[in-house]
Amino acid sequence: MTPARRGPTPWRHAAAAAAIVAGLALLAPAAALADDGCPGADTVVAPQDSGALAGPTLCLLNAQRDAAGLEAVSVRPALTGAAAAFSAQMVGGSFFAHRAPGGPDLVARLRRAGYLGPRTTVWVVGENLAWARATAATARGIVAAWMASPAHRATILEPSFRDIGIGIVGGTPGDAGAGVTVTTDFGRAIRTPSPRRRSRPRRGIRHRRPAPGWRAPGPPQIGPAMR
Repeated sequence: MTPARRGPTPWRHAAAAAAIVAGLALLAPAAALADDGCPGADTVVAPQDSGALAGPTLCLLNAQRDAAGLEAVSVRPALTGAAAAFSAQMVGGSFFAHRAPGGPDLVARLRRAGYLGPRTTVWVVGENLAWARATAATARGIVAAWMASPAHRATILEPSFRDIGIGIVGGTPGDAGAGVTVTTDFGRAIRTPSPRRRSRPRRGIRHRRPAPGWRAPGPPQIGPAMR
Protein backbone atom coordinates (compact mmCIF):
# COMPACT_ATOMS: atom_id res chain seq x y z
CA MET A 1 0.00 0.00 0.00
CA THR A 2 1.14 3.54 -0.67
CA PRO A 3 2.66 5.47 2.23
CA ALA A 4 0.95 8.74 3.07
CA ARG A 5 2.62 11.87 1.85
CA ARG A 6 2.31 15.56 2.38
CA GLY A 7 3.83 18.14 0.13
CA PRO A 8 3.22 19.76 -3.23
CA THR A 9 1.26 16.72 -4.43
CA PRO A 10 -2.10 15.67 -2.96
CA TRP A 11 -2.37 13.13 -0.15
CA ARG A 12 -2.29 9.49 -1.09
CA HIS A 13 -4.05 7.22 1.39
CA ALA A 14 -3.79 3.53 2.11
CA ALA A 15 -6.92 1.45 1.84
CA ALA A 16 -7.83 1.38 5.52
CA ALA A 17 -6.13 4.47 6.94
CA ALA A 18 -3.45 6.96 6.09
CA ALA A 19 0.15 5.81 6.02
CA ILE A 20 -0.30 2.14 6.83
CA VAL A 21 0.34 -1.29 5.42
CA ALA A 22 -0.92 -4.68 6.54
CA GLY A 23 0.69 -6.54 9.43
CA LEU A 24 2.00 -10.08 9.51
CA ALA A 25 1.64 -12.84 12.07
CA LEU A 26 4.42 -15.42 11.91
CA LEU A 27 3.82 -18.77 13.54
CA ALA A 28 6.42 -20.66 11.50
CA PRO A 29 9.80 -19.62 10.12
CA ALA A 30 9.67 -17.67 6.87
CA ALA A 31 11.94 -18.42 3.95
CA ALA A 32 15.46 -17.32 4.84
CA LEU A 33 17.27 -14.59 2.96
CA ALA A 34 20.79 -14.96 1.70
CA ASP A 35 23.59 -14.25 4.14
CA ASP A 36 23.59 -10.46 4.54
CA GLY A 37 26.40 -10.20 7.07
CA CYS A 38 24.01 -9.20 9.87
CA PRO A 39 25.11 -10.73 13.21
CA GLY A 40 22.26 -12.13 15.25
CA ALA A 41 19.82 -12.22 12.36
CA ASP A 42 19.08 -15.94 12.87
CA THR A 43 18.95 -15.91 16.66
CA VAL A 44 15.61 -16.97 18.12
CA VAL A 45 14.70 -14.25 20.61
CA ALA A 46 12.79 -14.88 23.80
CA PRO A 47 10.20 -12.33 25.00
CA GLN A 48 12.49 -11.04 27.73
CA ASP A 49 15.26 -10.42 25.19
CA SER A 50 13.08 -8.86 22.50
CA GLY A 51 15.26 -5.76 22.22
CA ALA A 52 18.04 -7.88 20.71
CA LEU A 53 16.05 -8.01 17.45
CA ALA A 54 16.40 -4.30 16.70
CA GLY A 55 20.01 -4.26 15.47
CA PRO A 56 19.75 -7.28 13.14
CA THR A 57 16.38 -6.05 11.84
CA LEU A 58 17.85 -2.67 10.89
CA CYS A 59 20.83 -4.38 9.26
CA LEU A 60 18.61 -6.65 7.16
CA LEU A 61 16.27 -3.83 6.11
CA ASN A 62 19.19 -1.71 4.96
CA ALA A 63 20.68 -4.71 3.14
CA GLN A 64 17.45 -4.97 1.17
CA ARG A 65 17.51 -1.26 0.39
CA ASP A 66 21.16 -1.44 -0.64
CA ALA A 67 20.42 -4.35 -2.97
CA ALA A 68 17.74 -2.18 -4.61
CA GLY A 69 20.14 0.75 -4.99
CA LEU A 70 18.45 2.83 -2.29
CA GLU A 71 19.85 4.91 0.55
CA ALA A 72 20.00 3.37 3.99
CA VAL A 73 17.58 4.47 6.69
CA SER A 74 18.89 5.79 10.01
CA VAL A 75 17.36 5.38 13.44
CA ARG A 76 15.53 8.43 14.79
CA PRO A 77 14.61 8.56 18.50
CA ALA A 78 11.17 10.03 17.88
CA LEU A 79 10.24 7.21 15.51
CA THR A 80 11.72 4.59 17.83
CA GLY A 81 9.69 5.89 20.74
CA ALA A 82 6.49 5.91 18.72
CA ALA A 83 7.12 2.38 17.39
CA ALA A 84 7.94 0.92 20.81
CA ALA A 85 4.89 2.52 22.41
CA PHE A 86 2.62 1.13 19.71
CA SER A 87 4.04 -2.40 19.97
CA ALA A 88 3.42 -2.30 23.71
CA GLN A 89 -0.08 -0.98 23.13
CA MET A 90 -0.91 -3.84 20.74
CA VAL A 91 0.27 -6.44 23.23
CA GLY A 92 -1.47 -4.80 26.17
CA GLY A 93 -4.67 -4.10 24.25
CA SER A 94 -4.85 -7.48 22.49
CA PHE A 95 -5.24 -6.03 18.99
CA PHE A 96 -3.16 -6.23 15.83
CA ALA A 97 -3.81 -3.30 13.53
CA HIS A 98 -2.30 0.03 12.57
CA ARG A 99 -4.87 1.84 14.64
CA ALA A 100 -5.94 1.04 18.18
CA PRO A 101 -9.70 0.86 18.73
CA GLY A 102 -10.72 4.48 19.03
CA GLY A 103 -7.10 5.59 18.82
CA PRO A 104 -5.11 7.84 16.48
CA ASP A 105 -3.73 6.78 13.11
CA LEU A 106 -0.04 6.64 12.29
CA VAL A 107 0.23 10.28 11.26
CA ALA A 108 -1.33 11.46 14.52
CA ARG A 109 0.92 9.12 16.52
CA LEU A 110 4.01 10.54 14.86
CA ARG A 111 2.81 14.07 15.53
CA ARG A 112 2.45 13.21 19.21
CA ALA A 113 5.94 11.72 19.21
CA GLY A 114 7.37 14.92 17.74
CA TYR A 115 8.58 13.43 14.46
CA LEU A 116 6.05 15.49 12.50
CA GLY A 117 6.17 18.96 13.99
CA PRO A 118 4.56 22.31 13.23
CA ARG A 119 7.47 23.26 10.95
CA THR A 120 7.32 20.04 8.95
CA THR A 121 6.39 21.09 5.41
CA VAL A 122 7.01 17.93 3.36
CA TRP A 123 6.81 14.38 4.70
CA VAL A 124 6.21 10.75 3.85
CA VAL A 125 5.68 8.01 6.43
CA GLY A 126 4.92 4.30 6.46
CA GLU A 127 4.64 1.41 8.87
CA ASN A 128 5.13 -2.37 8.93
CA LEU A 129 3.94 -4.60 11.76
CA ALA A 130 4.64 -8.21 12.69
CA TRP A 131 4.43 -10.61 15.59
CA ALA A 132 6.15 -13.96 15.82
CA ARG A 133 6.45 -16.89 18.20
CA ALA A 134 8.86 -19.73 18.81
CA THR A 135 11.37 -20.36 16.00
CA ALA A 136 9.76 -17.68 13.84
CA ALA A 137 10.95 -14.99 16.25
CA THR A 138 14.13 -14.08 14.37
CA ALA A 139 15.02 -10.88 12.57
CA ARG A 140 15.71 -12.77 9.36
CA GLY A 141 12.39 -14.58 9.46
CA ILE A 142 10.41 -11.40 10.05
CA VAL A 143 12.17 -9.38 7.34
CA ALA A 144 11.87 -12.30 4.88
CA ALA A 145 8.14 -12.44 5.52
CA TRP A 146 7.80 -8.70 4.93
CA MET A 147 9.77 -8.92 1.69
CA ALA A 148 7.50 -11.75 0.48
CA SER A 149 4.46 -9.48 0.89
CA PRO A 150 4.07 -6.86 -1.87
CA ALA A 151 2.63 -4.24 0.49
CA HIS A 152 5.36 -4.63 3.11
CA ARG A 153 8.07 -4.84 0.47
CA ALA A 154 6.87 -1.55 -1.03
CA THR A 155 7.21 0.13 2.35
CA ILE A 156 10.73 -1.21 2.93
CA LEU A 157 11.83 -0.17 -0.57
CA GLU A 158 10.17 3.24 -0.61
CA PRO A 159 12.89 5.48 -2.14
CA SER A 160 11.86 8.56 -0.17
CA PHE A 161 12.47 7.13 3.28
CA ARG A 162 15.55 8.21 5.23
CA ASP A 163 14.50 7.55 8.84
CA ILE A 164 13.28 4.56 10.84
CA GLY A 165 12.18 3.60 14.31
CA ILE A 166 12.07 -0.04 15.38
CA GLY A 167 9.93 -0.86 18.40
CA ILE A 168 10.07 -4.45 19.67
CA VAL A 169 8.43 -5.76 22.83
CA GLY A 170 8.05 -9.19 24.35
CA GLY A 171 4.67 -10.86 23.96
CA THR A 172 2.09 -10.95 21.22
CA PRO A 173 -1.43 -9.52 20.97
CA GLY A 174 -3.51 -11.68 23.29
CA ASP A 175 -0.52 -13.46 24.87
CA ALA A 176 1.93 -11.23 26.71
CA GLY A 177 4.07 -14.20 27.73
CA ALA A 178 5.02 -15.59 24.31
CA GLY A 179 6.76 -14.30 21.20
CA VAL A 180 7.62 -10.78 20.12
CA THR A 181 5.73 -7.92 18.49
CA VAL A 182 7.49 -5.58 16.06
CA THR A 183 6.60 -2.13 14.74
CA THR A 184 8.78 -0.41 12.16
CA ASP A 185 7.95 3.23 11.46
CA PHE A 186 9.58 4.71 8.37
CA GLY A 187 9.66 8.32 7.31
CA ARG A 188 11.24 11.40 5.90
CA ALA A 189 10.39 14.84 7.19
CA ILE A 190 11.62 18.15 5.83
CA ARG A 191 11.28 21.11 8.15
CA THR A 192 11.46 24.82 7.49
CA PRO A 193 14.27 26.58 9.41
CA SER A 194 13.39 28.74 12.37
CA PRO A 195 13.16 32.43 11.53
CA ARG A 196 16.33 34.34 12.29
CA ARG A 197 16.22 36.81 15.11
CA ARG A 198 17.07 40.38 14.29
CA SER A 199 20.49 41.30 15.57
CA ARG A 200 20.68 43.91 18.29
CA PRO A 201 23.62 46.15 19.22
CA ARG A 202 25.72 44.84 22.06
CA ARG A 203 25.55 46.63 25.34
CA GLY A 204 28.19 49.29 25.80
CA ILE A 205 28.50 50.06 22.08
CA ARG A 206 27.38 53.51 21.04
CA HIS A 207 26.26 54.37 17.54
CA ARG A 208 27.14 57.90 16.52
CA ARG A 209 25.64 59.91 13.75
CA PRO A 210 28.02 61.00 10.97
CA ALA A 211 29.45 64.46 11.31
CA PRO A 212 27.89 67.17 9.14
CA GLY A 213 29.26 67.11 5.63
CA TRP A 214 30.42 63.49 5.86
CA ARG A 215 30.09 61.48 2.67
CA ALA A 216 30.23 57.75 2.18
CA PRO A 217 33.38 56.73 0.35
CA GLY A 218 32.85 56.02 -3.32
CA PRO A 219 34.07 53.01 -5.25
CA PRO A 220 37.84 52.56 -5.36
CA GLN A 221 39.65 54.14 -8.27
CA ILE A 222 41.05 51.55 -10.58
CA GLY A 223 44.50 52.49 -11.86
CA PRO A 224 47.06 50.79 -14.09
CA ALA A 225 47.96 47.22 -13.24
CA MET A 226 51.12 46.90 -11.24
CA ARG A 227 53.57 44.11 -10.62
